This record gives sequence, structure tokens and C-alpha cells, in this order.
Amino acid sequence: MSNKWTPQQWQAITTRGTNLLVAAGAGAGKTAVLVERIIRRITDPRAPINVDQLLVVTFTNAAAAEMRERIGGALTEAVANNPEDERLARQLALLGRASIATLHSFCLDLLRQYFYRVGLDPAFRVADATEAELLRIDVLEQLLEEKYQTEDETFLHLVDAYGGSHDDGRLQEIILQLDKLASSQPDPEAWLEQLPQILQDKEVFQDWLGQLGRLVKEELLAARNALRSALAIASQPDGPEQYIDCLQQELLQVEYVLDSVPDYAWDELRQQVRTIAFARLPSKRGGDKVLREQAKQAREEAKKCLQKLEGILLAQSEAELVDGLAAVVPAMELLCQLVCHFRHRFAQAKQQKGLVDFNDLEHLALRILREGGAVEVRQRYAEILVDEYQDINGVQEAILQLVADPEGKSNQLFMVGDVKQSIYRFRLADPTLFLHKYKTYGEQPQLGRRIDLAHNFRSRPSVLAAVNFLFRQLMTETVGELAYDTSAELVAGANYPEAEGTLTPQVEVMLLERSTGAASTDDEEDPLAELYATSREARCVAQAIRRLVEEERPRVWDKQLQAYRPLAYRDIVILLRVTQGRANTYLEQLRQLEVPAYAELGSGYFQATEVQTMLSLLQIIDNPRQDIPLAAVLRSPLVGLSGAELAQIRLARPQESFYEAVLEASSQRDRLGEKLRQFLADLDRWREEARRKNLSELIWQIYRDTGYFRQVGAMPGGAQRQANLRALHDRARQYEQTSFRGLFRFLRFIERLQAEEGDLGTAPALGENDDVVRIMSVHKSKGLEFPVVFVGGMGNQFNLRDLQRDLLVHKELGLGPMAVDLENRVKYPTLPRLLIEQRLLLESLSEELRVLYVALTRAREKLYLVGAVRNRDRTIEKWLETAALPRNSQGALPDHALVQARRFLDWVGPALVGHPDVASSLGVESHPRCQKDPSRWRLHLIAPADLTDSASSEPESPELASLARYQALPDKGWSQAVAERLSWEYPYAHLQGKHIKVTVSELKRRFETHVEEAAPIRWQRPPSLRPAFLQQQAGPTPTELGTAIHLLLQHVDLQQAPTLAYLEQLQANMVANELLSPEMAAHIDLDLVIGFLESELGHRLRQADQVWRELPFSLRLPASELYGPEAAEEQVFVQGIVDSVMREGEQAVLIDFKSDQVTKDTIDKVAAAYRVQMEFYGRAITTLLGLPVKERYLYFLRLGQAVRI
Repeated sequence: MSNKWTPQQWQAITTRGTNLLVAAGAGAGKTAVLVERIIRRITDPRAPINVDQLLVVTFTNAAAAEMRERIGGALTEAVANNPEDERLARQLALLGRASIATLHSFCLDLLRQYFYRVGLDPAFRVADATEAELLRIDVLEQLLEEKYQTEDETFLHLVDAYGGSHDDGRLQEIILQLDKLASSQPDPEAWLEQLPQILQDKEVFQDWLGQLGRLVKEELLAARNALRSALAIASQPDGPEQYIDCLQQELLQVEYVLDSVPDYAWDELRQQVRTIAFARLPSKRGGDKVLREQAKQAREEAKKCLQKLEGILLAQSEAELVDGLAAVVPAMELLCQLVCHFRHRFAQAKQQKGLVDFNDLEHLALRILREGGAVEVRQRYAEILVDEYQDINGVQEAILQLVADPEGKSNQLFMVGDVKQSIYRFRLADPTLFLHKYKTYGEQPQLGRRIDLAHNFRSRPSVLAAVNFLFRQLMTETVGELAYDTSAELVAGANYPEAEGTLTPQVEVMLLERSTGAASTDDEEDPLAELYATSREARCVAQAIRRLVEEERPRVWDKQLQAYRPLAYRDIVILLRVTQGRANTYLEQLRQLEVPAYAELGSGYFQATEVQTMLSLLQIIDNPRQDIPLAAVLRSPLVGLSGAELAQIRLARPQESFYEAVLEASSQRDRLGEKLRQFLADLDRWREEARRKNLSELIWQIYRDTGYFRQVGAMPGGAQRQANLRALHDRARQYEQTSFRGLFRFLRFIERLQAEEGDLGTAPALGENDDVVRIMSVHKSKGLEFPVVFVGGMGNQFNLRDLQRDLLVHKELGLGPMAVDLENRVKYPTLPRLLIEQRLLLESLSEELRVLYVALTRAREKLYLVGAVRNRDRTIEKWLETAALPRNSQGALPDHALVQARRFLDWVGPALVGHPDVASSLGVESHPRCQKDPSRWRLHLIAPADLTDSASSEPESPELASLARYQALPDKGWSQAVAERLSWEYPYAHLQGKHIKVTVSELKRRFETHVEEAAPIRWQRPPSLRPAFLQQQAGPTPTELGTAIHLLLQHVDLQQAPTLAYLEQLQANMVANELLSPEMAAHIDLDLVIGFLESELGHRLRQADQVWRELPFSLRLPASELYGPEAAEEQVFVQGIVDSVMREGEQAVLIDFKSDQVTKDTIDKVAAAYRVQMEFYGRAITTLLGLPVKERYLYFLRLGQAVRI
């Protein structure tokens, strides 16, 4: 074995006769291993093969070109060493036709050879992405238009329920999403057909119910761990020991239910969870205040788990879940039919134009192989080598398996990749294919062999130690889909000679605090707070880079020079999870500190002023009667009108279109009219040329006629602006190479791209060798390496908005719709929806964790992690609480804690606080398991003052520099008045958020103190309408039934004897008059009504001097009674409705009916909760009727008992 290779690499190079999976960690030299294996197969003295007998599959065309170049270089060197070997020289000639390409290119070659087997026109052409998108849009819109004309009720329900709030745009997205997902399956039509069938399969339903039960168990486990944490805090010296008994009782309840989960049927499980009660914590304030609050916070986490169980996972009975599924089946069947029809129509449209798209390449190739072509194709290759195997999908896997020998004898698969770097799930990459082989090849060697390449030849040991330290705690089979055990850890393999003046080994963690001035929540970030946080992060990074390069000036190892040299700006990269909306902020802060920087943005092209101006001009060339584009062009440098001139045009024809106003203004003999006449003449000429010229020619003609291309080149950032205009011209030329023509269709495509938040990315205007700091997304950085890496945005929320859509889709679980009742305007999750949302959440979090792994492993010598958090002290407390949770044998955080993460710092923070370097800076004890870890960390708690440079070092911004050229206006006494207005503060800011109008029910909740804590938690559905299918199955809710009984009591004739016959007749009359629904009437227990009317209180009501029923009132009160003395000068209005008031002499008696489920043991506690409400009722009646209230009663209908308040 050569000393150049590790033992594991040598095994990967030389192993023969079996399928081989090489799990190559970051920087493991997998490409070098792959090339060496190929060369040794070609030069094997015992069984040499020709280079064209190998099928080498890469992920990108660039990777294929690099692979071909490396193999060519290795062959050239081998020929030079063996000049007399003719066979070896012949390999160089064969290299040109060797199958070293992406899988799409391989499939295209198959189609060109076997087109006749799938009925393809030999003159077929691969559609450009633009052309395919335009054709796809046309086909889909035509299909939906035809469906609208049929007025099919199921289709209209589908549109209303899932199509979106304003149009059917969301339905189109769903159809295209299903089509895309189907195309990643080996048999798309079969996959689509079985989706609605799954929803009706009883065995599948029971399996789903079991999976939901496991989710319930996970929440109970999380609740148990939270209570254990609270109990541990309460048991500490100086902890709130008065909480211990209460916490122990609550923990026992949770553990009892948790231990019994497997024994319960679904409805029994629901009932058992409802028995868990949280008592009121003792009011005694003993123990340390901080520990007391920590114990309460941990207990609140347990409560949240139970709220999630009762409010979401356990909200529906088994029967309700069955009916919910049945209700959505018709719409889902139609949806899948629509997708199948769309696929058929789209295939026909492509066939008519002689086109195939990228999906067709794979599926037609698969069809060729399945229908007899596999044997012939298989004989060409001695081995199939697949790079980046973790990023393939199901169709690609099927193709590879057909090309390979199914018995694994003649031509085997050599697959290399790293599932920890699988970050393309959004492109339908399926890492489970890699994971399946990773596990089975390790357990069943007869299927294949697994080799782990753990040595990293990229990074310093300090960087690798940090990565291992973090991911040992973070990556598990639940989150990350792979346990980060010893076989997954990175081993240092790079040689960095010892030298003075190199970078320090610590990983720098820069923690900032978000602005507390902008309100935001954990679920949805405030855009202003997000922008402010990004700006502060960028400032922090800019200062660190400037200090590093200009002041510290460390030396870095140059692999090409094989020597140390001074750190340059080009050695530094800033990695962001998302560049859109953030990279520009970083660029601005870097430029302010005179740090040269460049970002190849994945978005922002359509926001560039010069591009918007040209698109507006193209729009009015197509149709000048478009007010906004027309005004934009007139105001732009193309015409150069001022705002006052635009107003003058508008006044020329104020009631007509802006184009008519322009025509009118152009007839005037003034300077404005002259400008407009010249512009209209140019516009007419361009419109005429648009009919005769190609679009790209027209655009370049406009650049020449207006001088706009040269003009933007003279602006700030001129090179970038010209690159953007050149890209627009190139895009138009690409468009013309499709089967579509015309300016209108081109503009329509651009509009569609913008509507779907697509972008072309700003055109590149800088080379890779320029000495600038690069800003790029983590995805763009994959496969690259840099001496110094800053990972920004560590505190930004993950984008999980797609999980909130009304219809979710999963390739295995199928469709997960919400059950939508349009009549009642409510929706509920179905059983598969609950499961799919959880599965997609886990897959999304796993992807985010792998993105973090990719980001951190780009660094060669130095790593910085930068992020901002809200309420930094409380955040660090949470990290410490999470870090204290029980770990597994790997030392990983518990899965339920990992699943709760919504930003990178939610993972990194708890993993770091136990390390001695970080713990010492926080003033806490380190964890024993971390004390001998070789990684080194430095935590920087960045204060706002740290981000403000002194006047001498603060560079003047371009904006301030430009202002300095202007003279100040003379002070005419305005400055003081302006200053006073700008500094004015709203005098009633303390009352903001306070309501001027409240209901009595809201007052009841406001004045309740600890009532809810004193009683067992009874999680109930909100008092809203439910889907019709639930109403039909389960009857009315207690709230709906209580409302119906109130309505019946309101219409009872108090002079009639309260007999059952009378009440039945009254009920029938109310149904006939549509005051009650028949379903609701059937559930009213008339004996409850009779029980009240025949009670002592009922007799008093029937004999009263006067009776008011359902009496509305409005009462004005001093606001200080609700909001405290600071609101003493204000008033509020209280509104409510009293059930019954009776006058006895000159005094009033109040009766309020309650349909609550109470017992004799709980009636006093429940009645106490209504005391405040009844007091306000009494004050209102006295004010409204002028009668003093002598008695107030709550009458509990189900118990048949009155309670005097």
C-alpha cells in the first residue's frame, strides 16, 4: 500500500467483486480516491479494462468536467512513465467517448440510441427550462379553465378549500408540486393512483393511529423530563422546596399515563391524559428567586406539552378521525385525477413540439431499460461509479440498479458520498437511499461492503475537534437521520507545520442581543427586528475581518505554495443559510469599513433598478396603456421627467388613463411637450421593431438608442449594473431559442417567475481570484474550502412556513389535507395531516442540521459563529436547562429537545454551555463529559457599544459624503419646530394595547386569580364551529348545547305549566321557524328545563312582578378599575347580556344559567370563578333599571342546583 493513502482509502481503491458504499466524510479526498480507483482498474495487470467500460456518474456538469480532467491528467502521467505501453496510450484516445457525465447526460445518450423503443421522434430536442415552464403554465391553465366550465361541485369545493384566498394560485402550486414529487418516483402514475386509496385503507389507518400514539408518548416523555428538571431545581440547596410535593404529584401522574400508553386504545388514551391535573403552586416565596423562576419555567414546559396533546394530537376521537378522512377523500381523488390529466396533457404538448424535459430524460431512459434495454446496456460497463450518492432520488436509483448486474457479479456499483452533507432535499434528493445501504451493508456483507473514510485532509485539528464536539451532541437518527458515533467522527489527516503567527485554535462564538424595541414572537420574526439584527451581525463580522487582516495579520497555509503567507481578504468567506435580504446588508457594512467584499446573489436581479426600468419599457412596448410601467419609464433616466412634471401630465387628463394624459400633454408647445413627443416617437419606433426583430435584438437596439447601457455603467456599482443588463439580453436570446416567440409571452414568463418568488440572481461581475471577502449561501459553498469561515445568521429562524399549508404531501405517507368545512368556515387536521406535518418537520430539521455541518466543515484553519438572540440572559438560562437534560450513550441531547430547535443557536447553545471554555466565561460549572474535550472555544458577548467605532476609525458612508457637497439652507425658525415635532411622545403610551370596550366574560378572565391553576386542567376545544362531518358524528359541543338551552328558556311562556308536552311543542315550533336546527333540538334534554322551572328559583321567576330575559346592557366604568391608577382619567365600556332578571317588589334578582359539567365537589370552585361577572351584572342592572339587586344566582342546569353569589 502506498504511504499516500490511509488504510481505508486503500480499501476503497482496491476492493473488487462486490457493491461498495464509501461513506466519505468532509474533506476525506473522495474525488482523489475515485480517480485512483479508475486508474487502477484501467492499469490492473491481471484484469485491465478500458476507460470507456466505466460509467462514472456525477452530480453536476462541472464535477463531470473536473473528473474527466483529473482522469486525463492521471492517464497522461501514466503514459509518460510507460511510453511503450500502447494500450495505456489508447486509453487517452478513448477518454473522449467515456461515459463520465451527469445521470441526465447518460439518459440523453440512451434516448439518442434507443429513441425508437419509446416512440420518440429522432429529431427530439431537450427543452430549455424557460420553455418547459412556459409550456407547463399554458397546459395547466387550459386544463383548469376547462374544469371551471364543467361547474363540477367537487372541483369547486377543491378550489375553494385548497386553492387560495384570492385565486386558484395555490391549487396550481399543489398540482405542480404533486407532479414534481411523482416525477421523482420510478412509477409516477402508480404513485398518484394509490394516494387516495391510502386514505381509505383501514389497515393503514390503524398503523397511522399507532404512529400518532408514539408521538403522544414523545410529548409525555418531554413533559416528564421537564417536570424532573423542575423537581431537580426545587431540590437544590436554596431551591423552592415548597414546590417539591406538588411537582412530585404531577410527575407521578405523567409517569403513570406514560407507562400505560401501550395498553390503551386511542379513546382510552385521550381520557387518561385528561386526568393529569396541575395544582396551584404554593404561594410561599421561599428559596432563591432565580431558582424559583427556573422551576416554574420548567413546569410551564410540561404544561405546554399537555396543551399540545389535548389541543392537537388528542383533540379528536377515533371516530372523528375516521369521519374526517372520509370527508376529504372525494376532493383528494379529484386532485390526483387532475394531476394525472395534467401530466398526460403536458406529455402530449411536448410530443407535438418534439420536446423532452429533464424528467422525461430519466423516465424514458428507465422505460428503455425496463423494456429490454438493460441487458444490452449492462454489457457495456465493467463498473458503475456514482459520486455524491447521497443526493440521488428514487428514479435515479432505479436506473442505476438496472444498469448494474442484479446479482452483483459482472459489474458492481461503487457509490461514494456523505449523508451528513445531503442538503438537497428541496430538489427531491432522497438521503434514505444512502442510509438504507449504510445500515444494511454494515449488517449484511453479502449485499455489499461499507467503507468509512473518516480522515479529513482539509482542516486543522482544532476545527475538526469543534465539529465533532458539537455534532456528537446534536446529530441523531431522529434529527439528522444518522447517529454521529465514532464511525462518523472526523479524524485529522491534514499536515499543518508548526509556525509562529498563525491563527489561534479557538472557535470564536460571537453572541449579540436582538433589539428589544421591536416586538416579535418565537413563531414569526418581526421583519424590522430581523433587519436590525442582521445589520448588527454584519457590523460585528466586518469589524472582526478588518481587525484580522489589517491589525492581527496572521499567516495561513497555502497548499499550492506549500508555505505560510499573510492572510488576505480572498481567504475569508461569510456563509449564510439564506442570502436573500441579508447578503446586501453584509455588503453594506463591509464596504462602510472599507473591507472589499463580493456576493454572487441568488436573488435581487428583478429588484435592480436598471432591470426594473427595462422591464417596464418592454411592458409599454407591448401595451402602452399600463399606467405604472409608463410612469416608471418616464421618471427613469431613459426620459428623466421630474415628479412635478409627472403631476402636470396627470392633471392634463385627470379622469382618464395615464397614457391618454401623456398624449394630451405631448400636444402642448412647451418643454415637457417636446420631451414627451420625442419619447412617443421612440416608443412607436420600438413597437414597430418589436414586430419585425428578435427580442434580443430589440433590447440591444434600445441600449444603443438611449445610451442606457453606458449610462448605468457610470453609476455607482456600474460594472454590476451593466452585467445585469447584459444578462437580460442573454436571457431574451435564450428564450428565442425555445419554441415560444413574442414579447408578450416573455413578459408573462418573467411575471410568473416573480410571482413565485423566483429570481435569476444578480449577474456575476467579479472573478474568483479577486482579493475580496466572499459572501455566499451554504449550498453554494458545498465542495469548497476556505482558510477562515464566518457562519452568520446563527440566530435566524428556520423557514418552516410550508408546514402550515392546508395540504401537505409526503412521498411515503401520501396526502395530508386539512378537513375544510366551507359552510362553517372552519378546518381541522386529519390523521395523516398530523403525521405528515411531524414527519416533514423532522426531515426539515435534519436538513437544517446537515446544512450546519456543511457550513462548519468548509473551514480550514479558523471558524467564527455569529448570531443574535432575543433576551440573551434568559436564552442562556434555557441553554443551561436543556444541557442538563439526560443524554444517551453517545452524549447527544434528547430528541425532544433537538426537535424543539427553530434556529442553529438552539442546537449550538446547549451543546456549548457545558464546555469549560464557555462555562467559565458564563460563570457556571462545566460538565464532566466536556472537561477533557480537545476543542477550544471563545465566547464573545457583544454589547451594542462594541459595534460603534470611534470617530477617527468610523469611515464616512457614501450617503454622508454626498450630503457634504450641498450647502445648508438658512435657518428660518423651522429647526426648533421640527425638532419639537420629532421628539414629541404620545402621552398615553402606557394605555396602548388596552381595550376601551370589553365584555363581561373578558372581565371574568382578567380578574380570575389562580382559579385555573386550582382546578385540574381541562383542555377544551375553542367555542367555534366545527366541520359538518364532526357535527353529524359527534353532536353539538357543550358550548353549542348550552346556547341552545338558553334559547329555549328565552322562549318559554312562564304562564304555561312546564310539562314535557308543552316543551316538545315549543321545541317543534322553534325548529319550524328555524330558530333551532333539528340536530340541535334532538340533543336538548328537556328534563333539565323542567327541573329548573319546577325548582324554587323557577317558581319565583314564574310568579315575579316583571321578568326580563336575555337583557343586553352597556356600562361605563372608570378605566382604573381594570388597568390601575395610571388609567384614572379614562373610561371603558363594558358590554354583556344577562340571562334573566326578575323584579320582586322594588328589588331585582339575577339568574345566570350555566350548562357546565360540574359535580357537587367542584360546584363551589366553579361558582367562585363567576363572582366578578355577576358583580358587574348587578351594577349594570342597577344602572339600567334603577333597581337595587338583592340576590344573584347561578343555576347549574345539569346538576339542577342554584348557587347564590
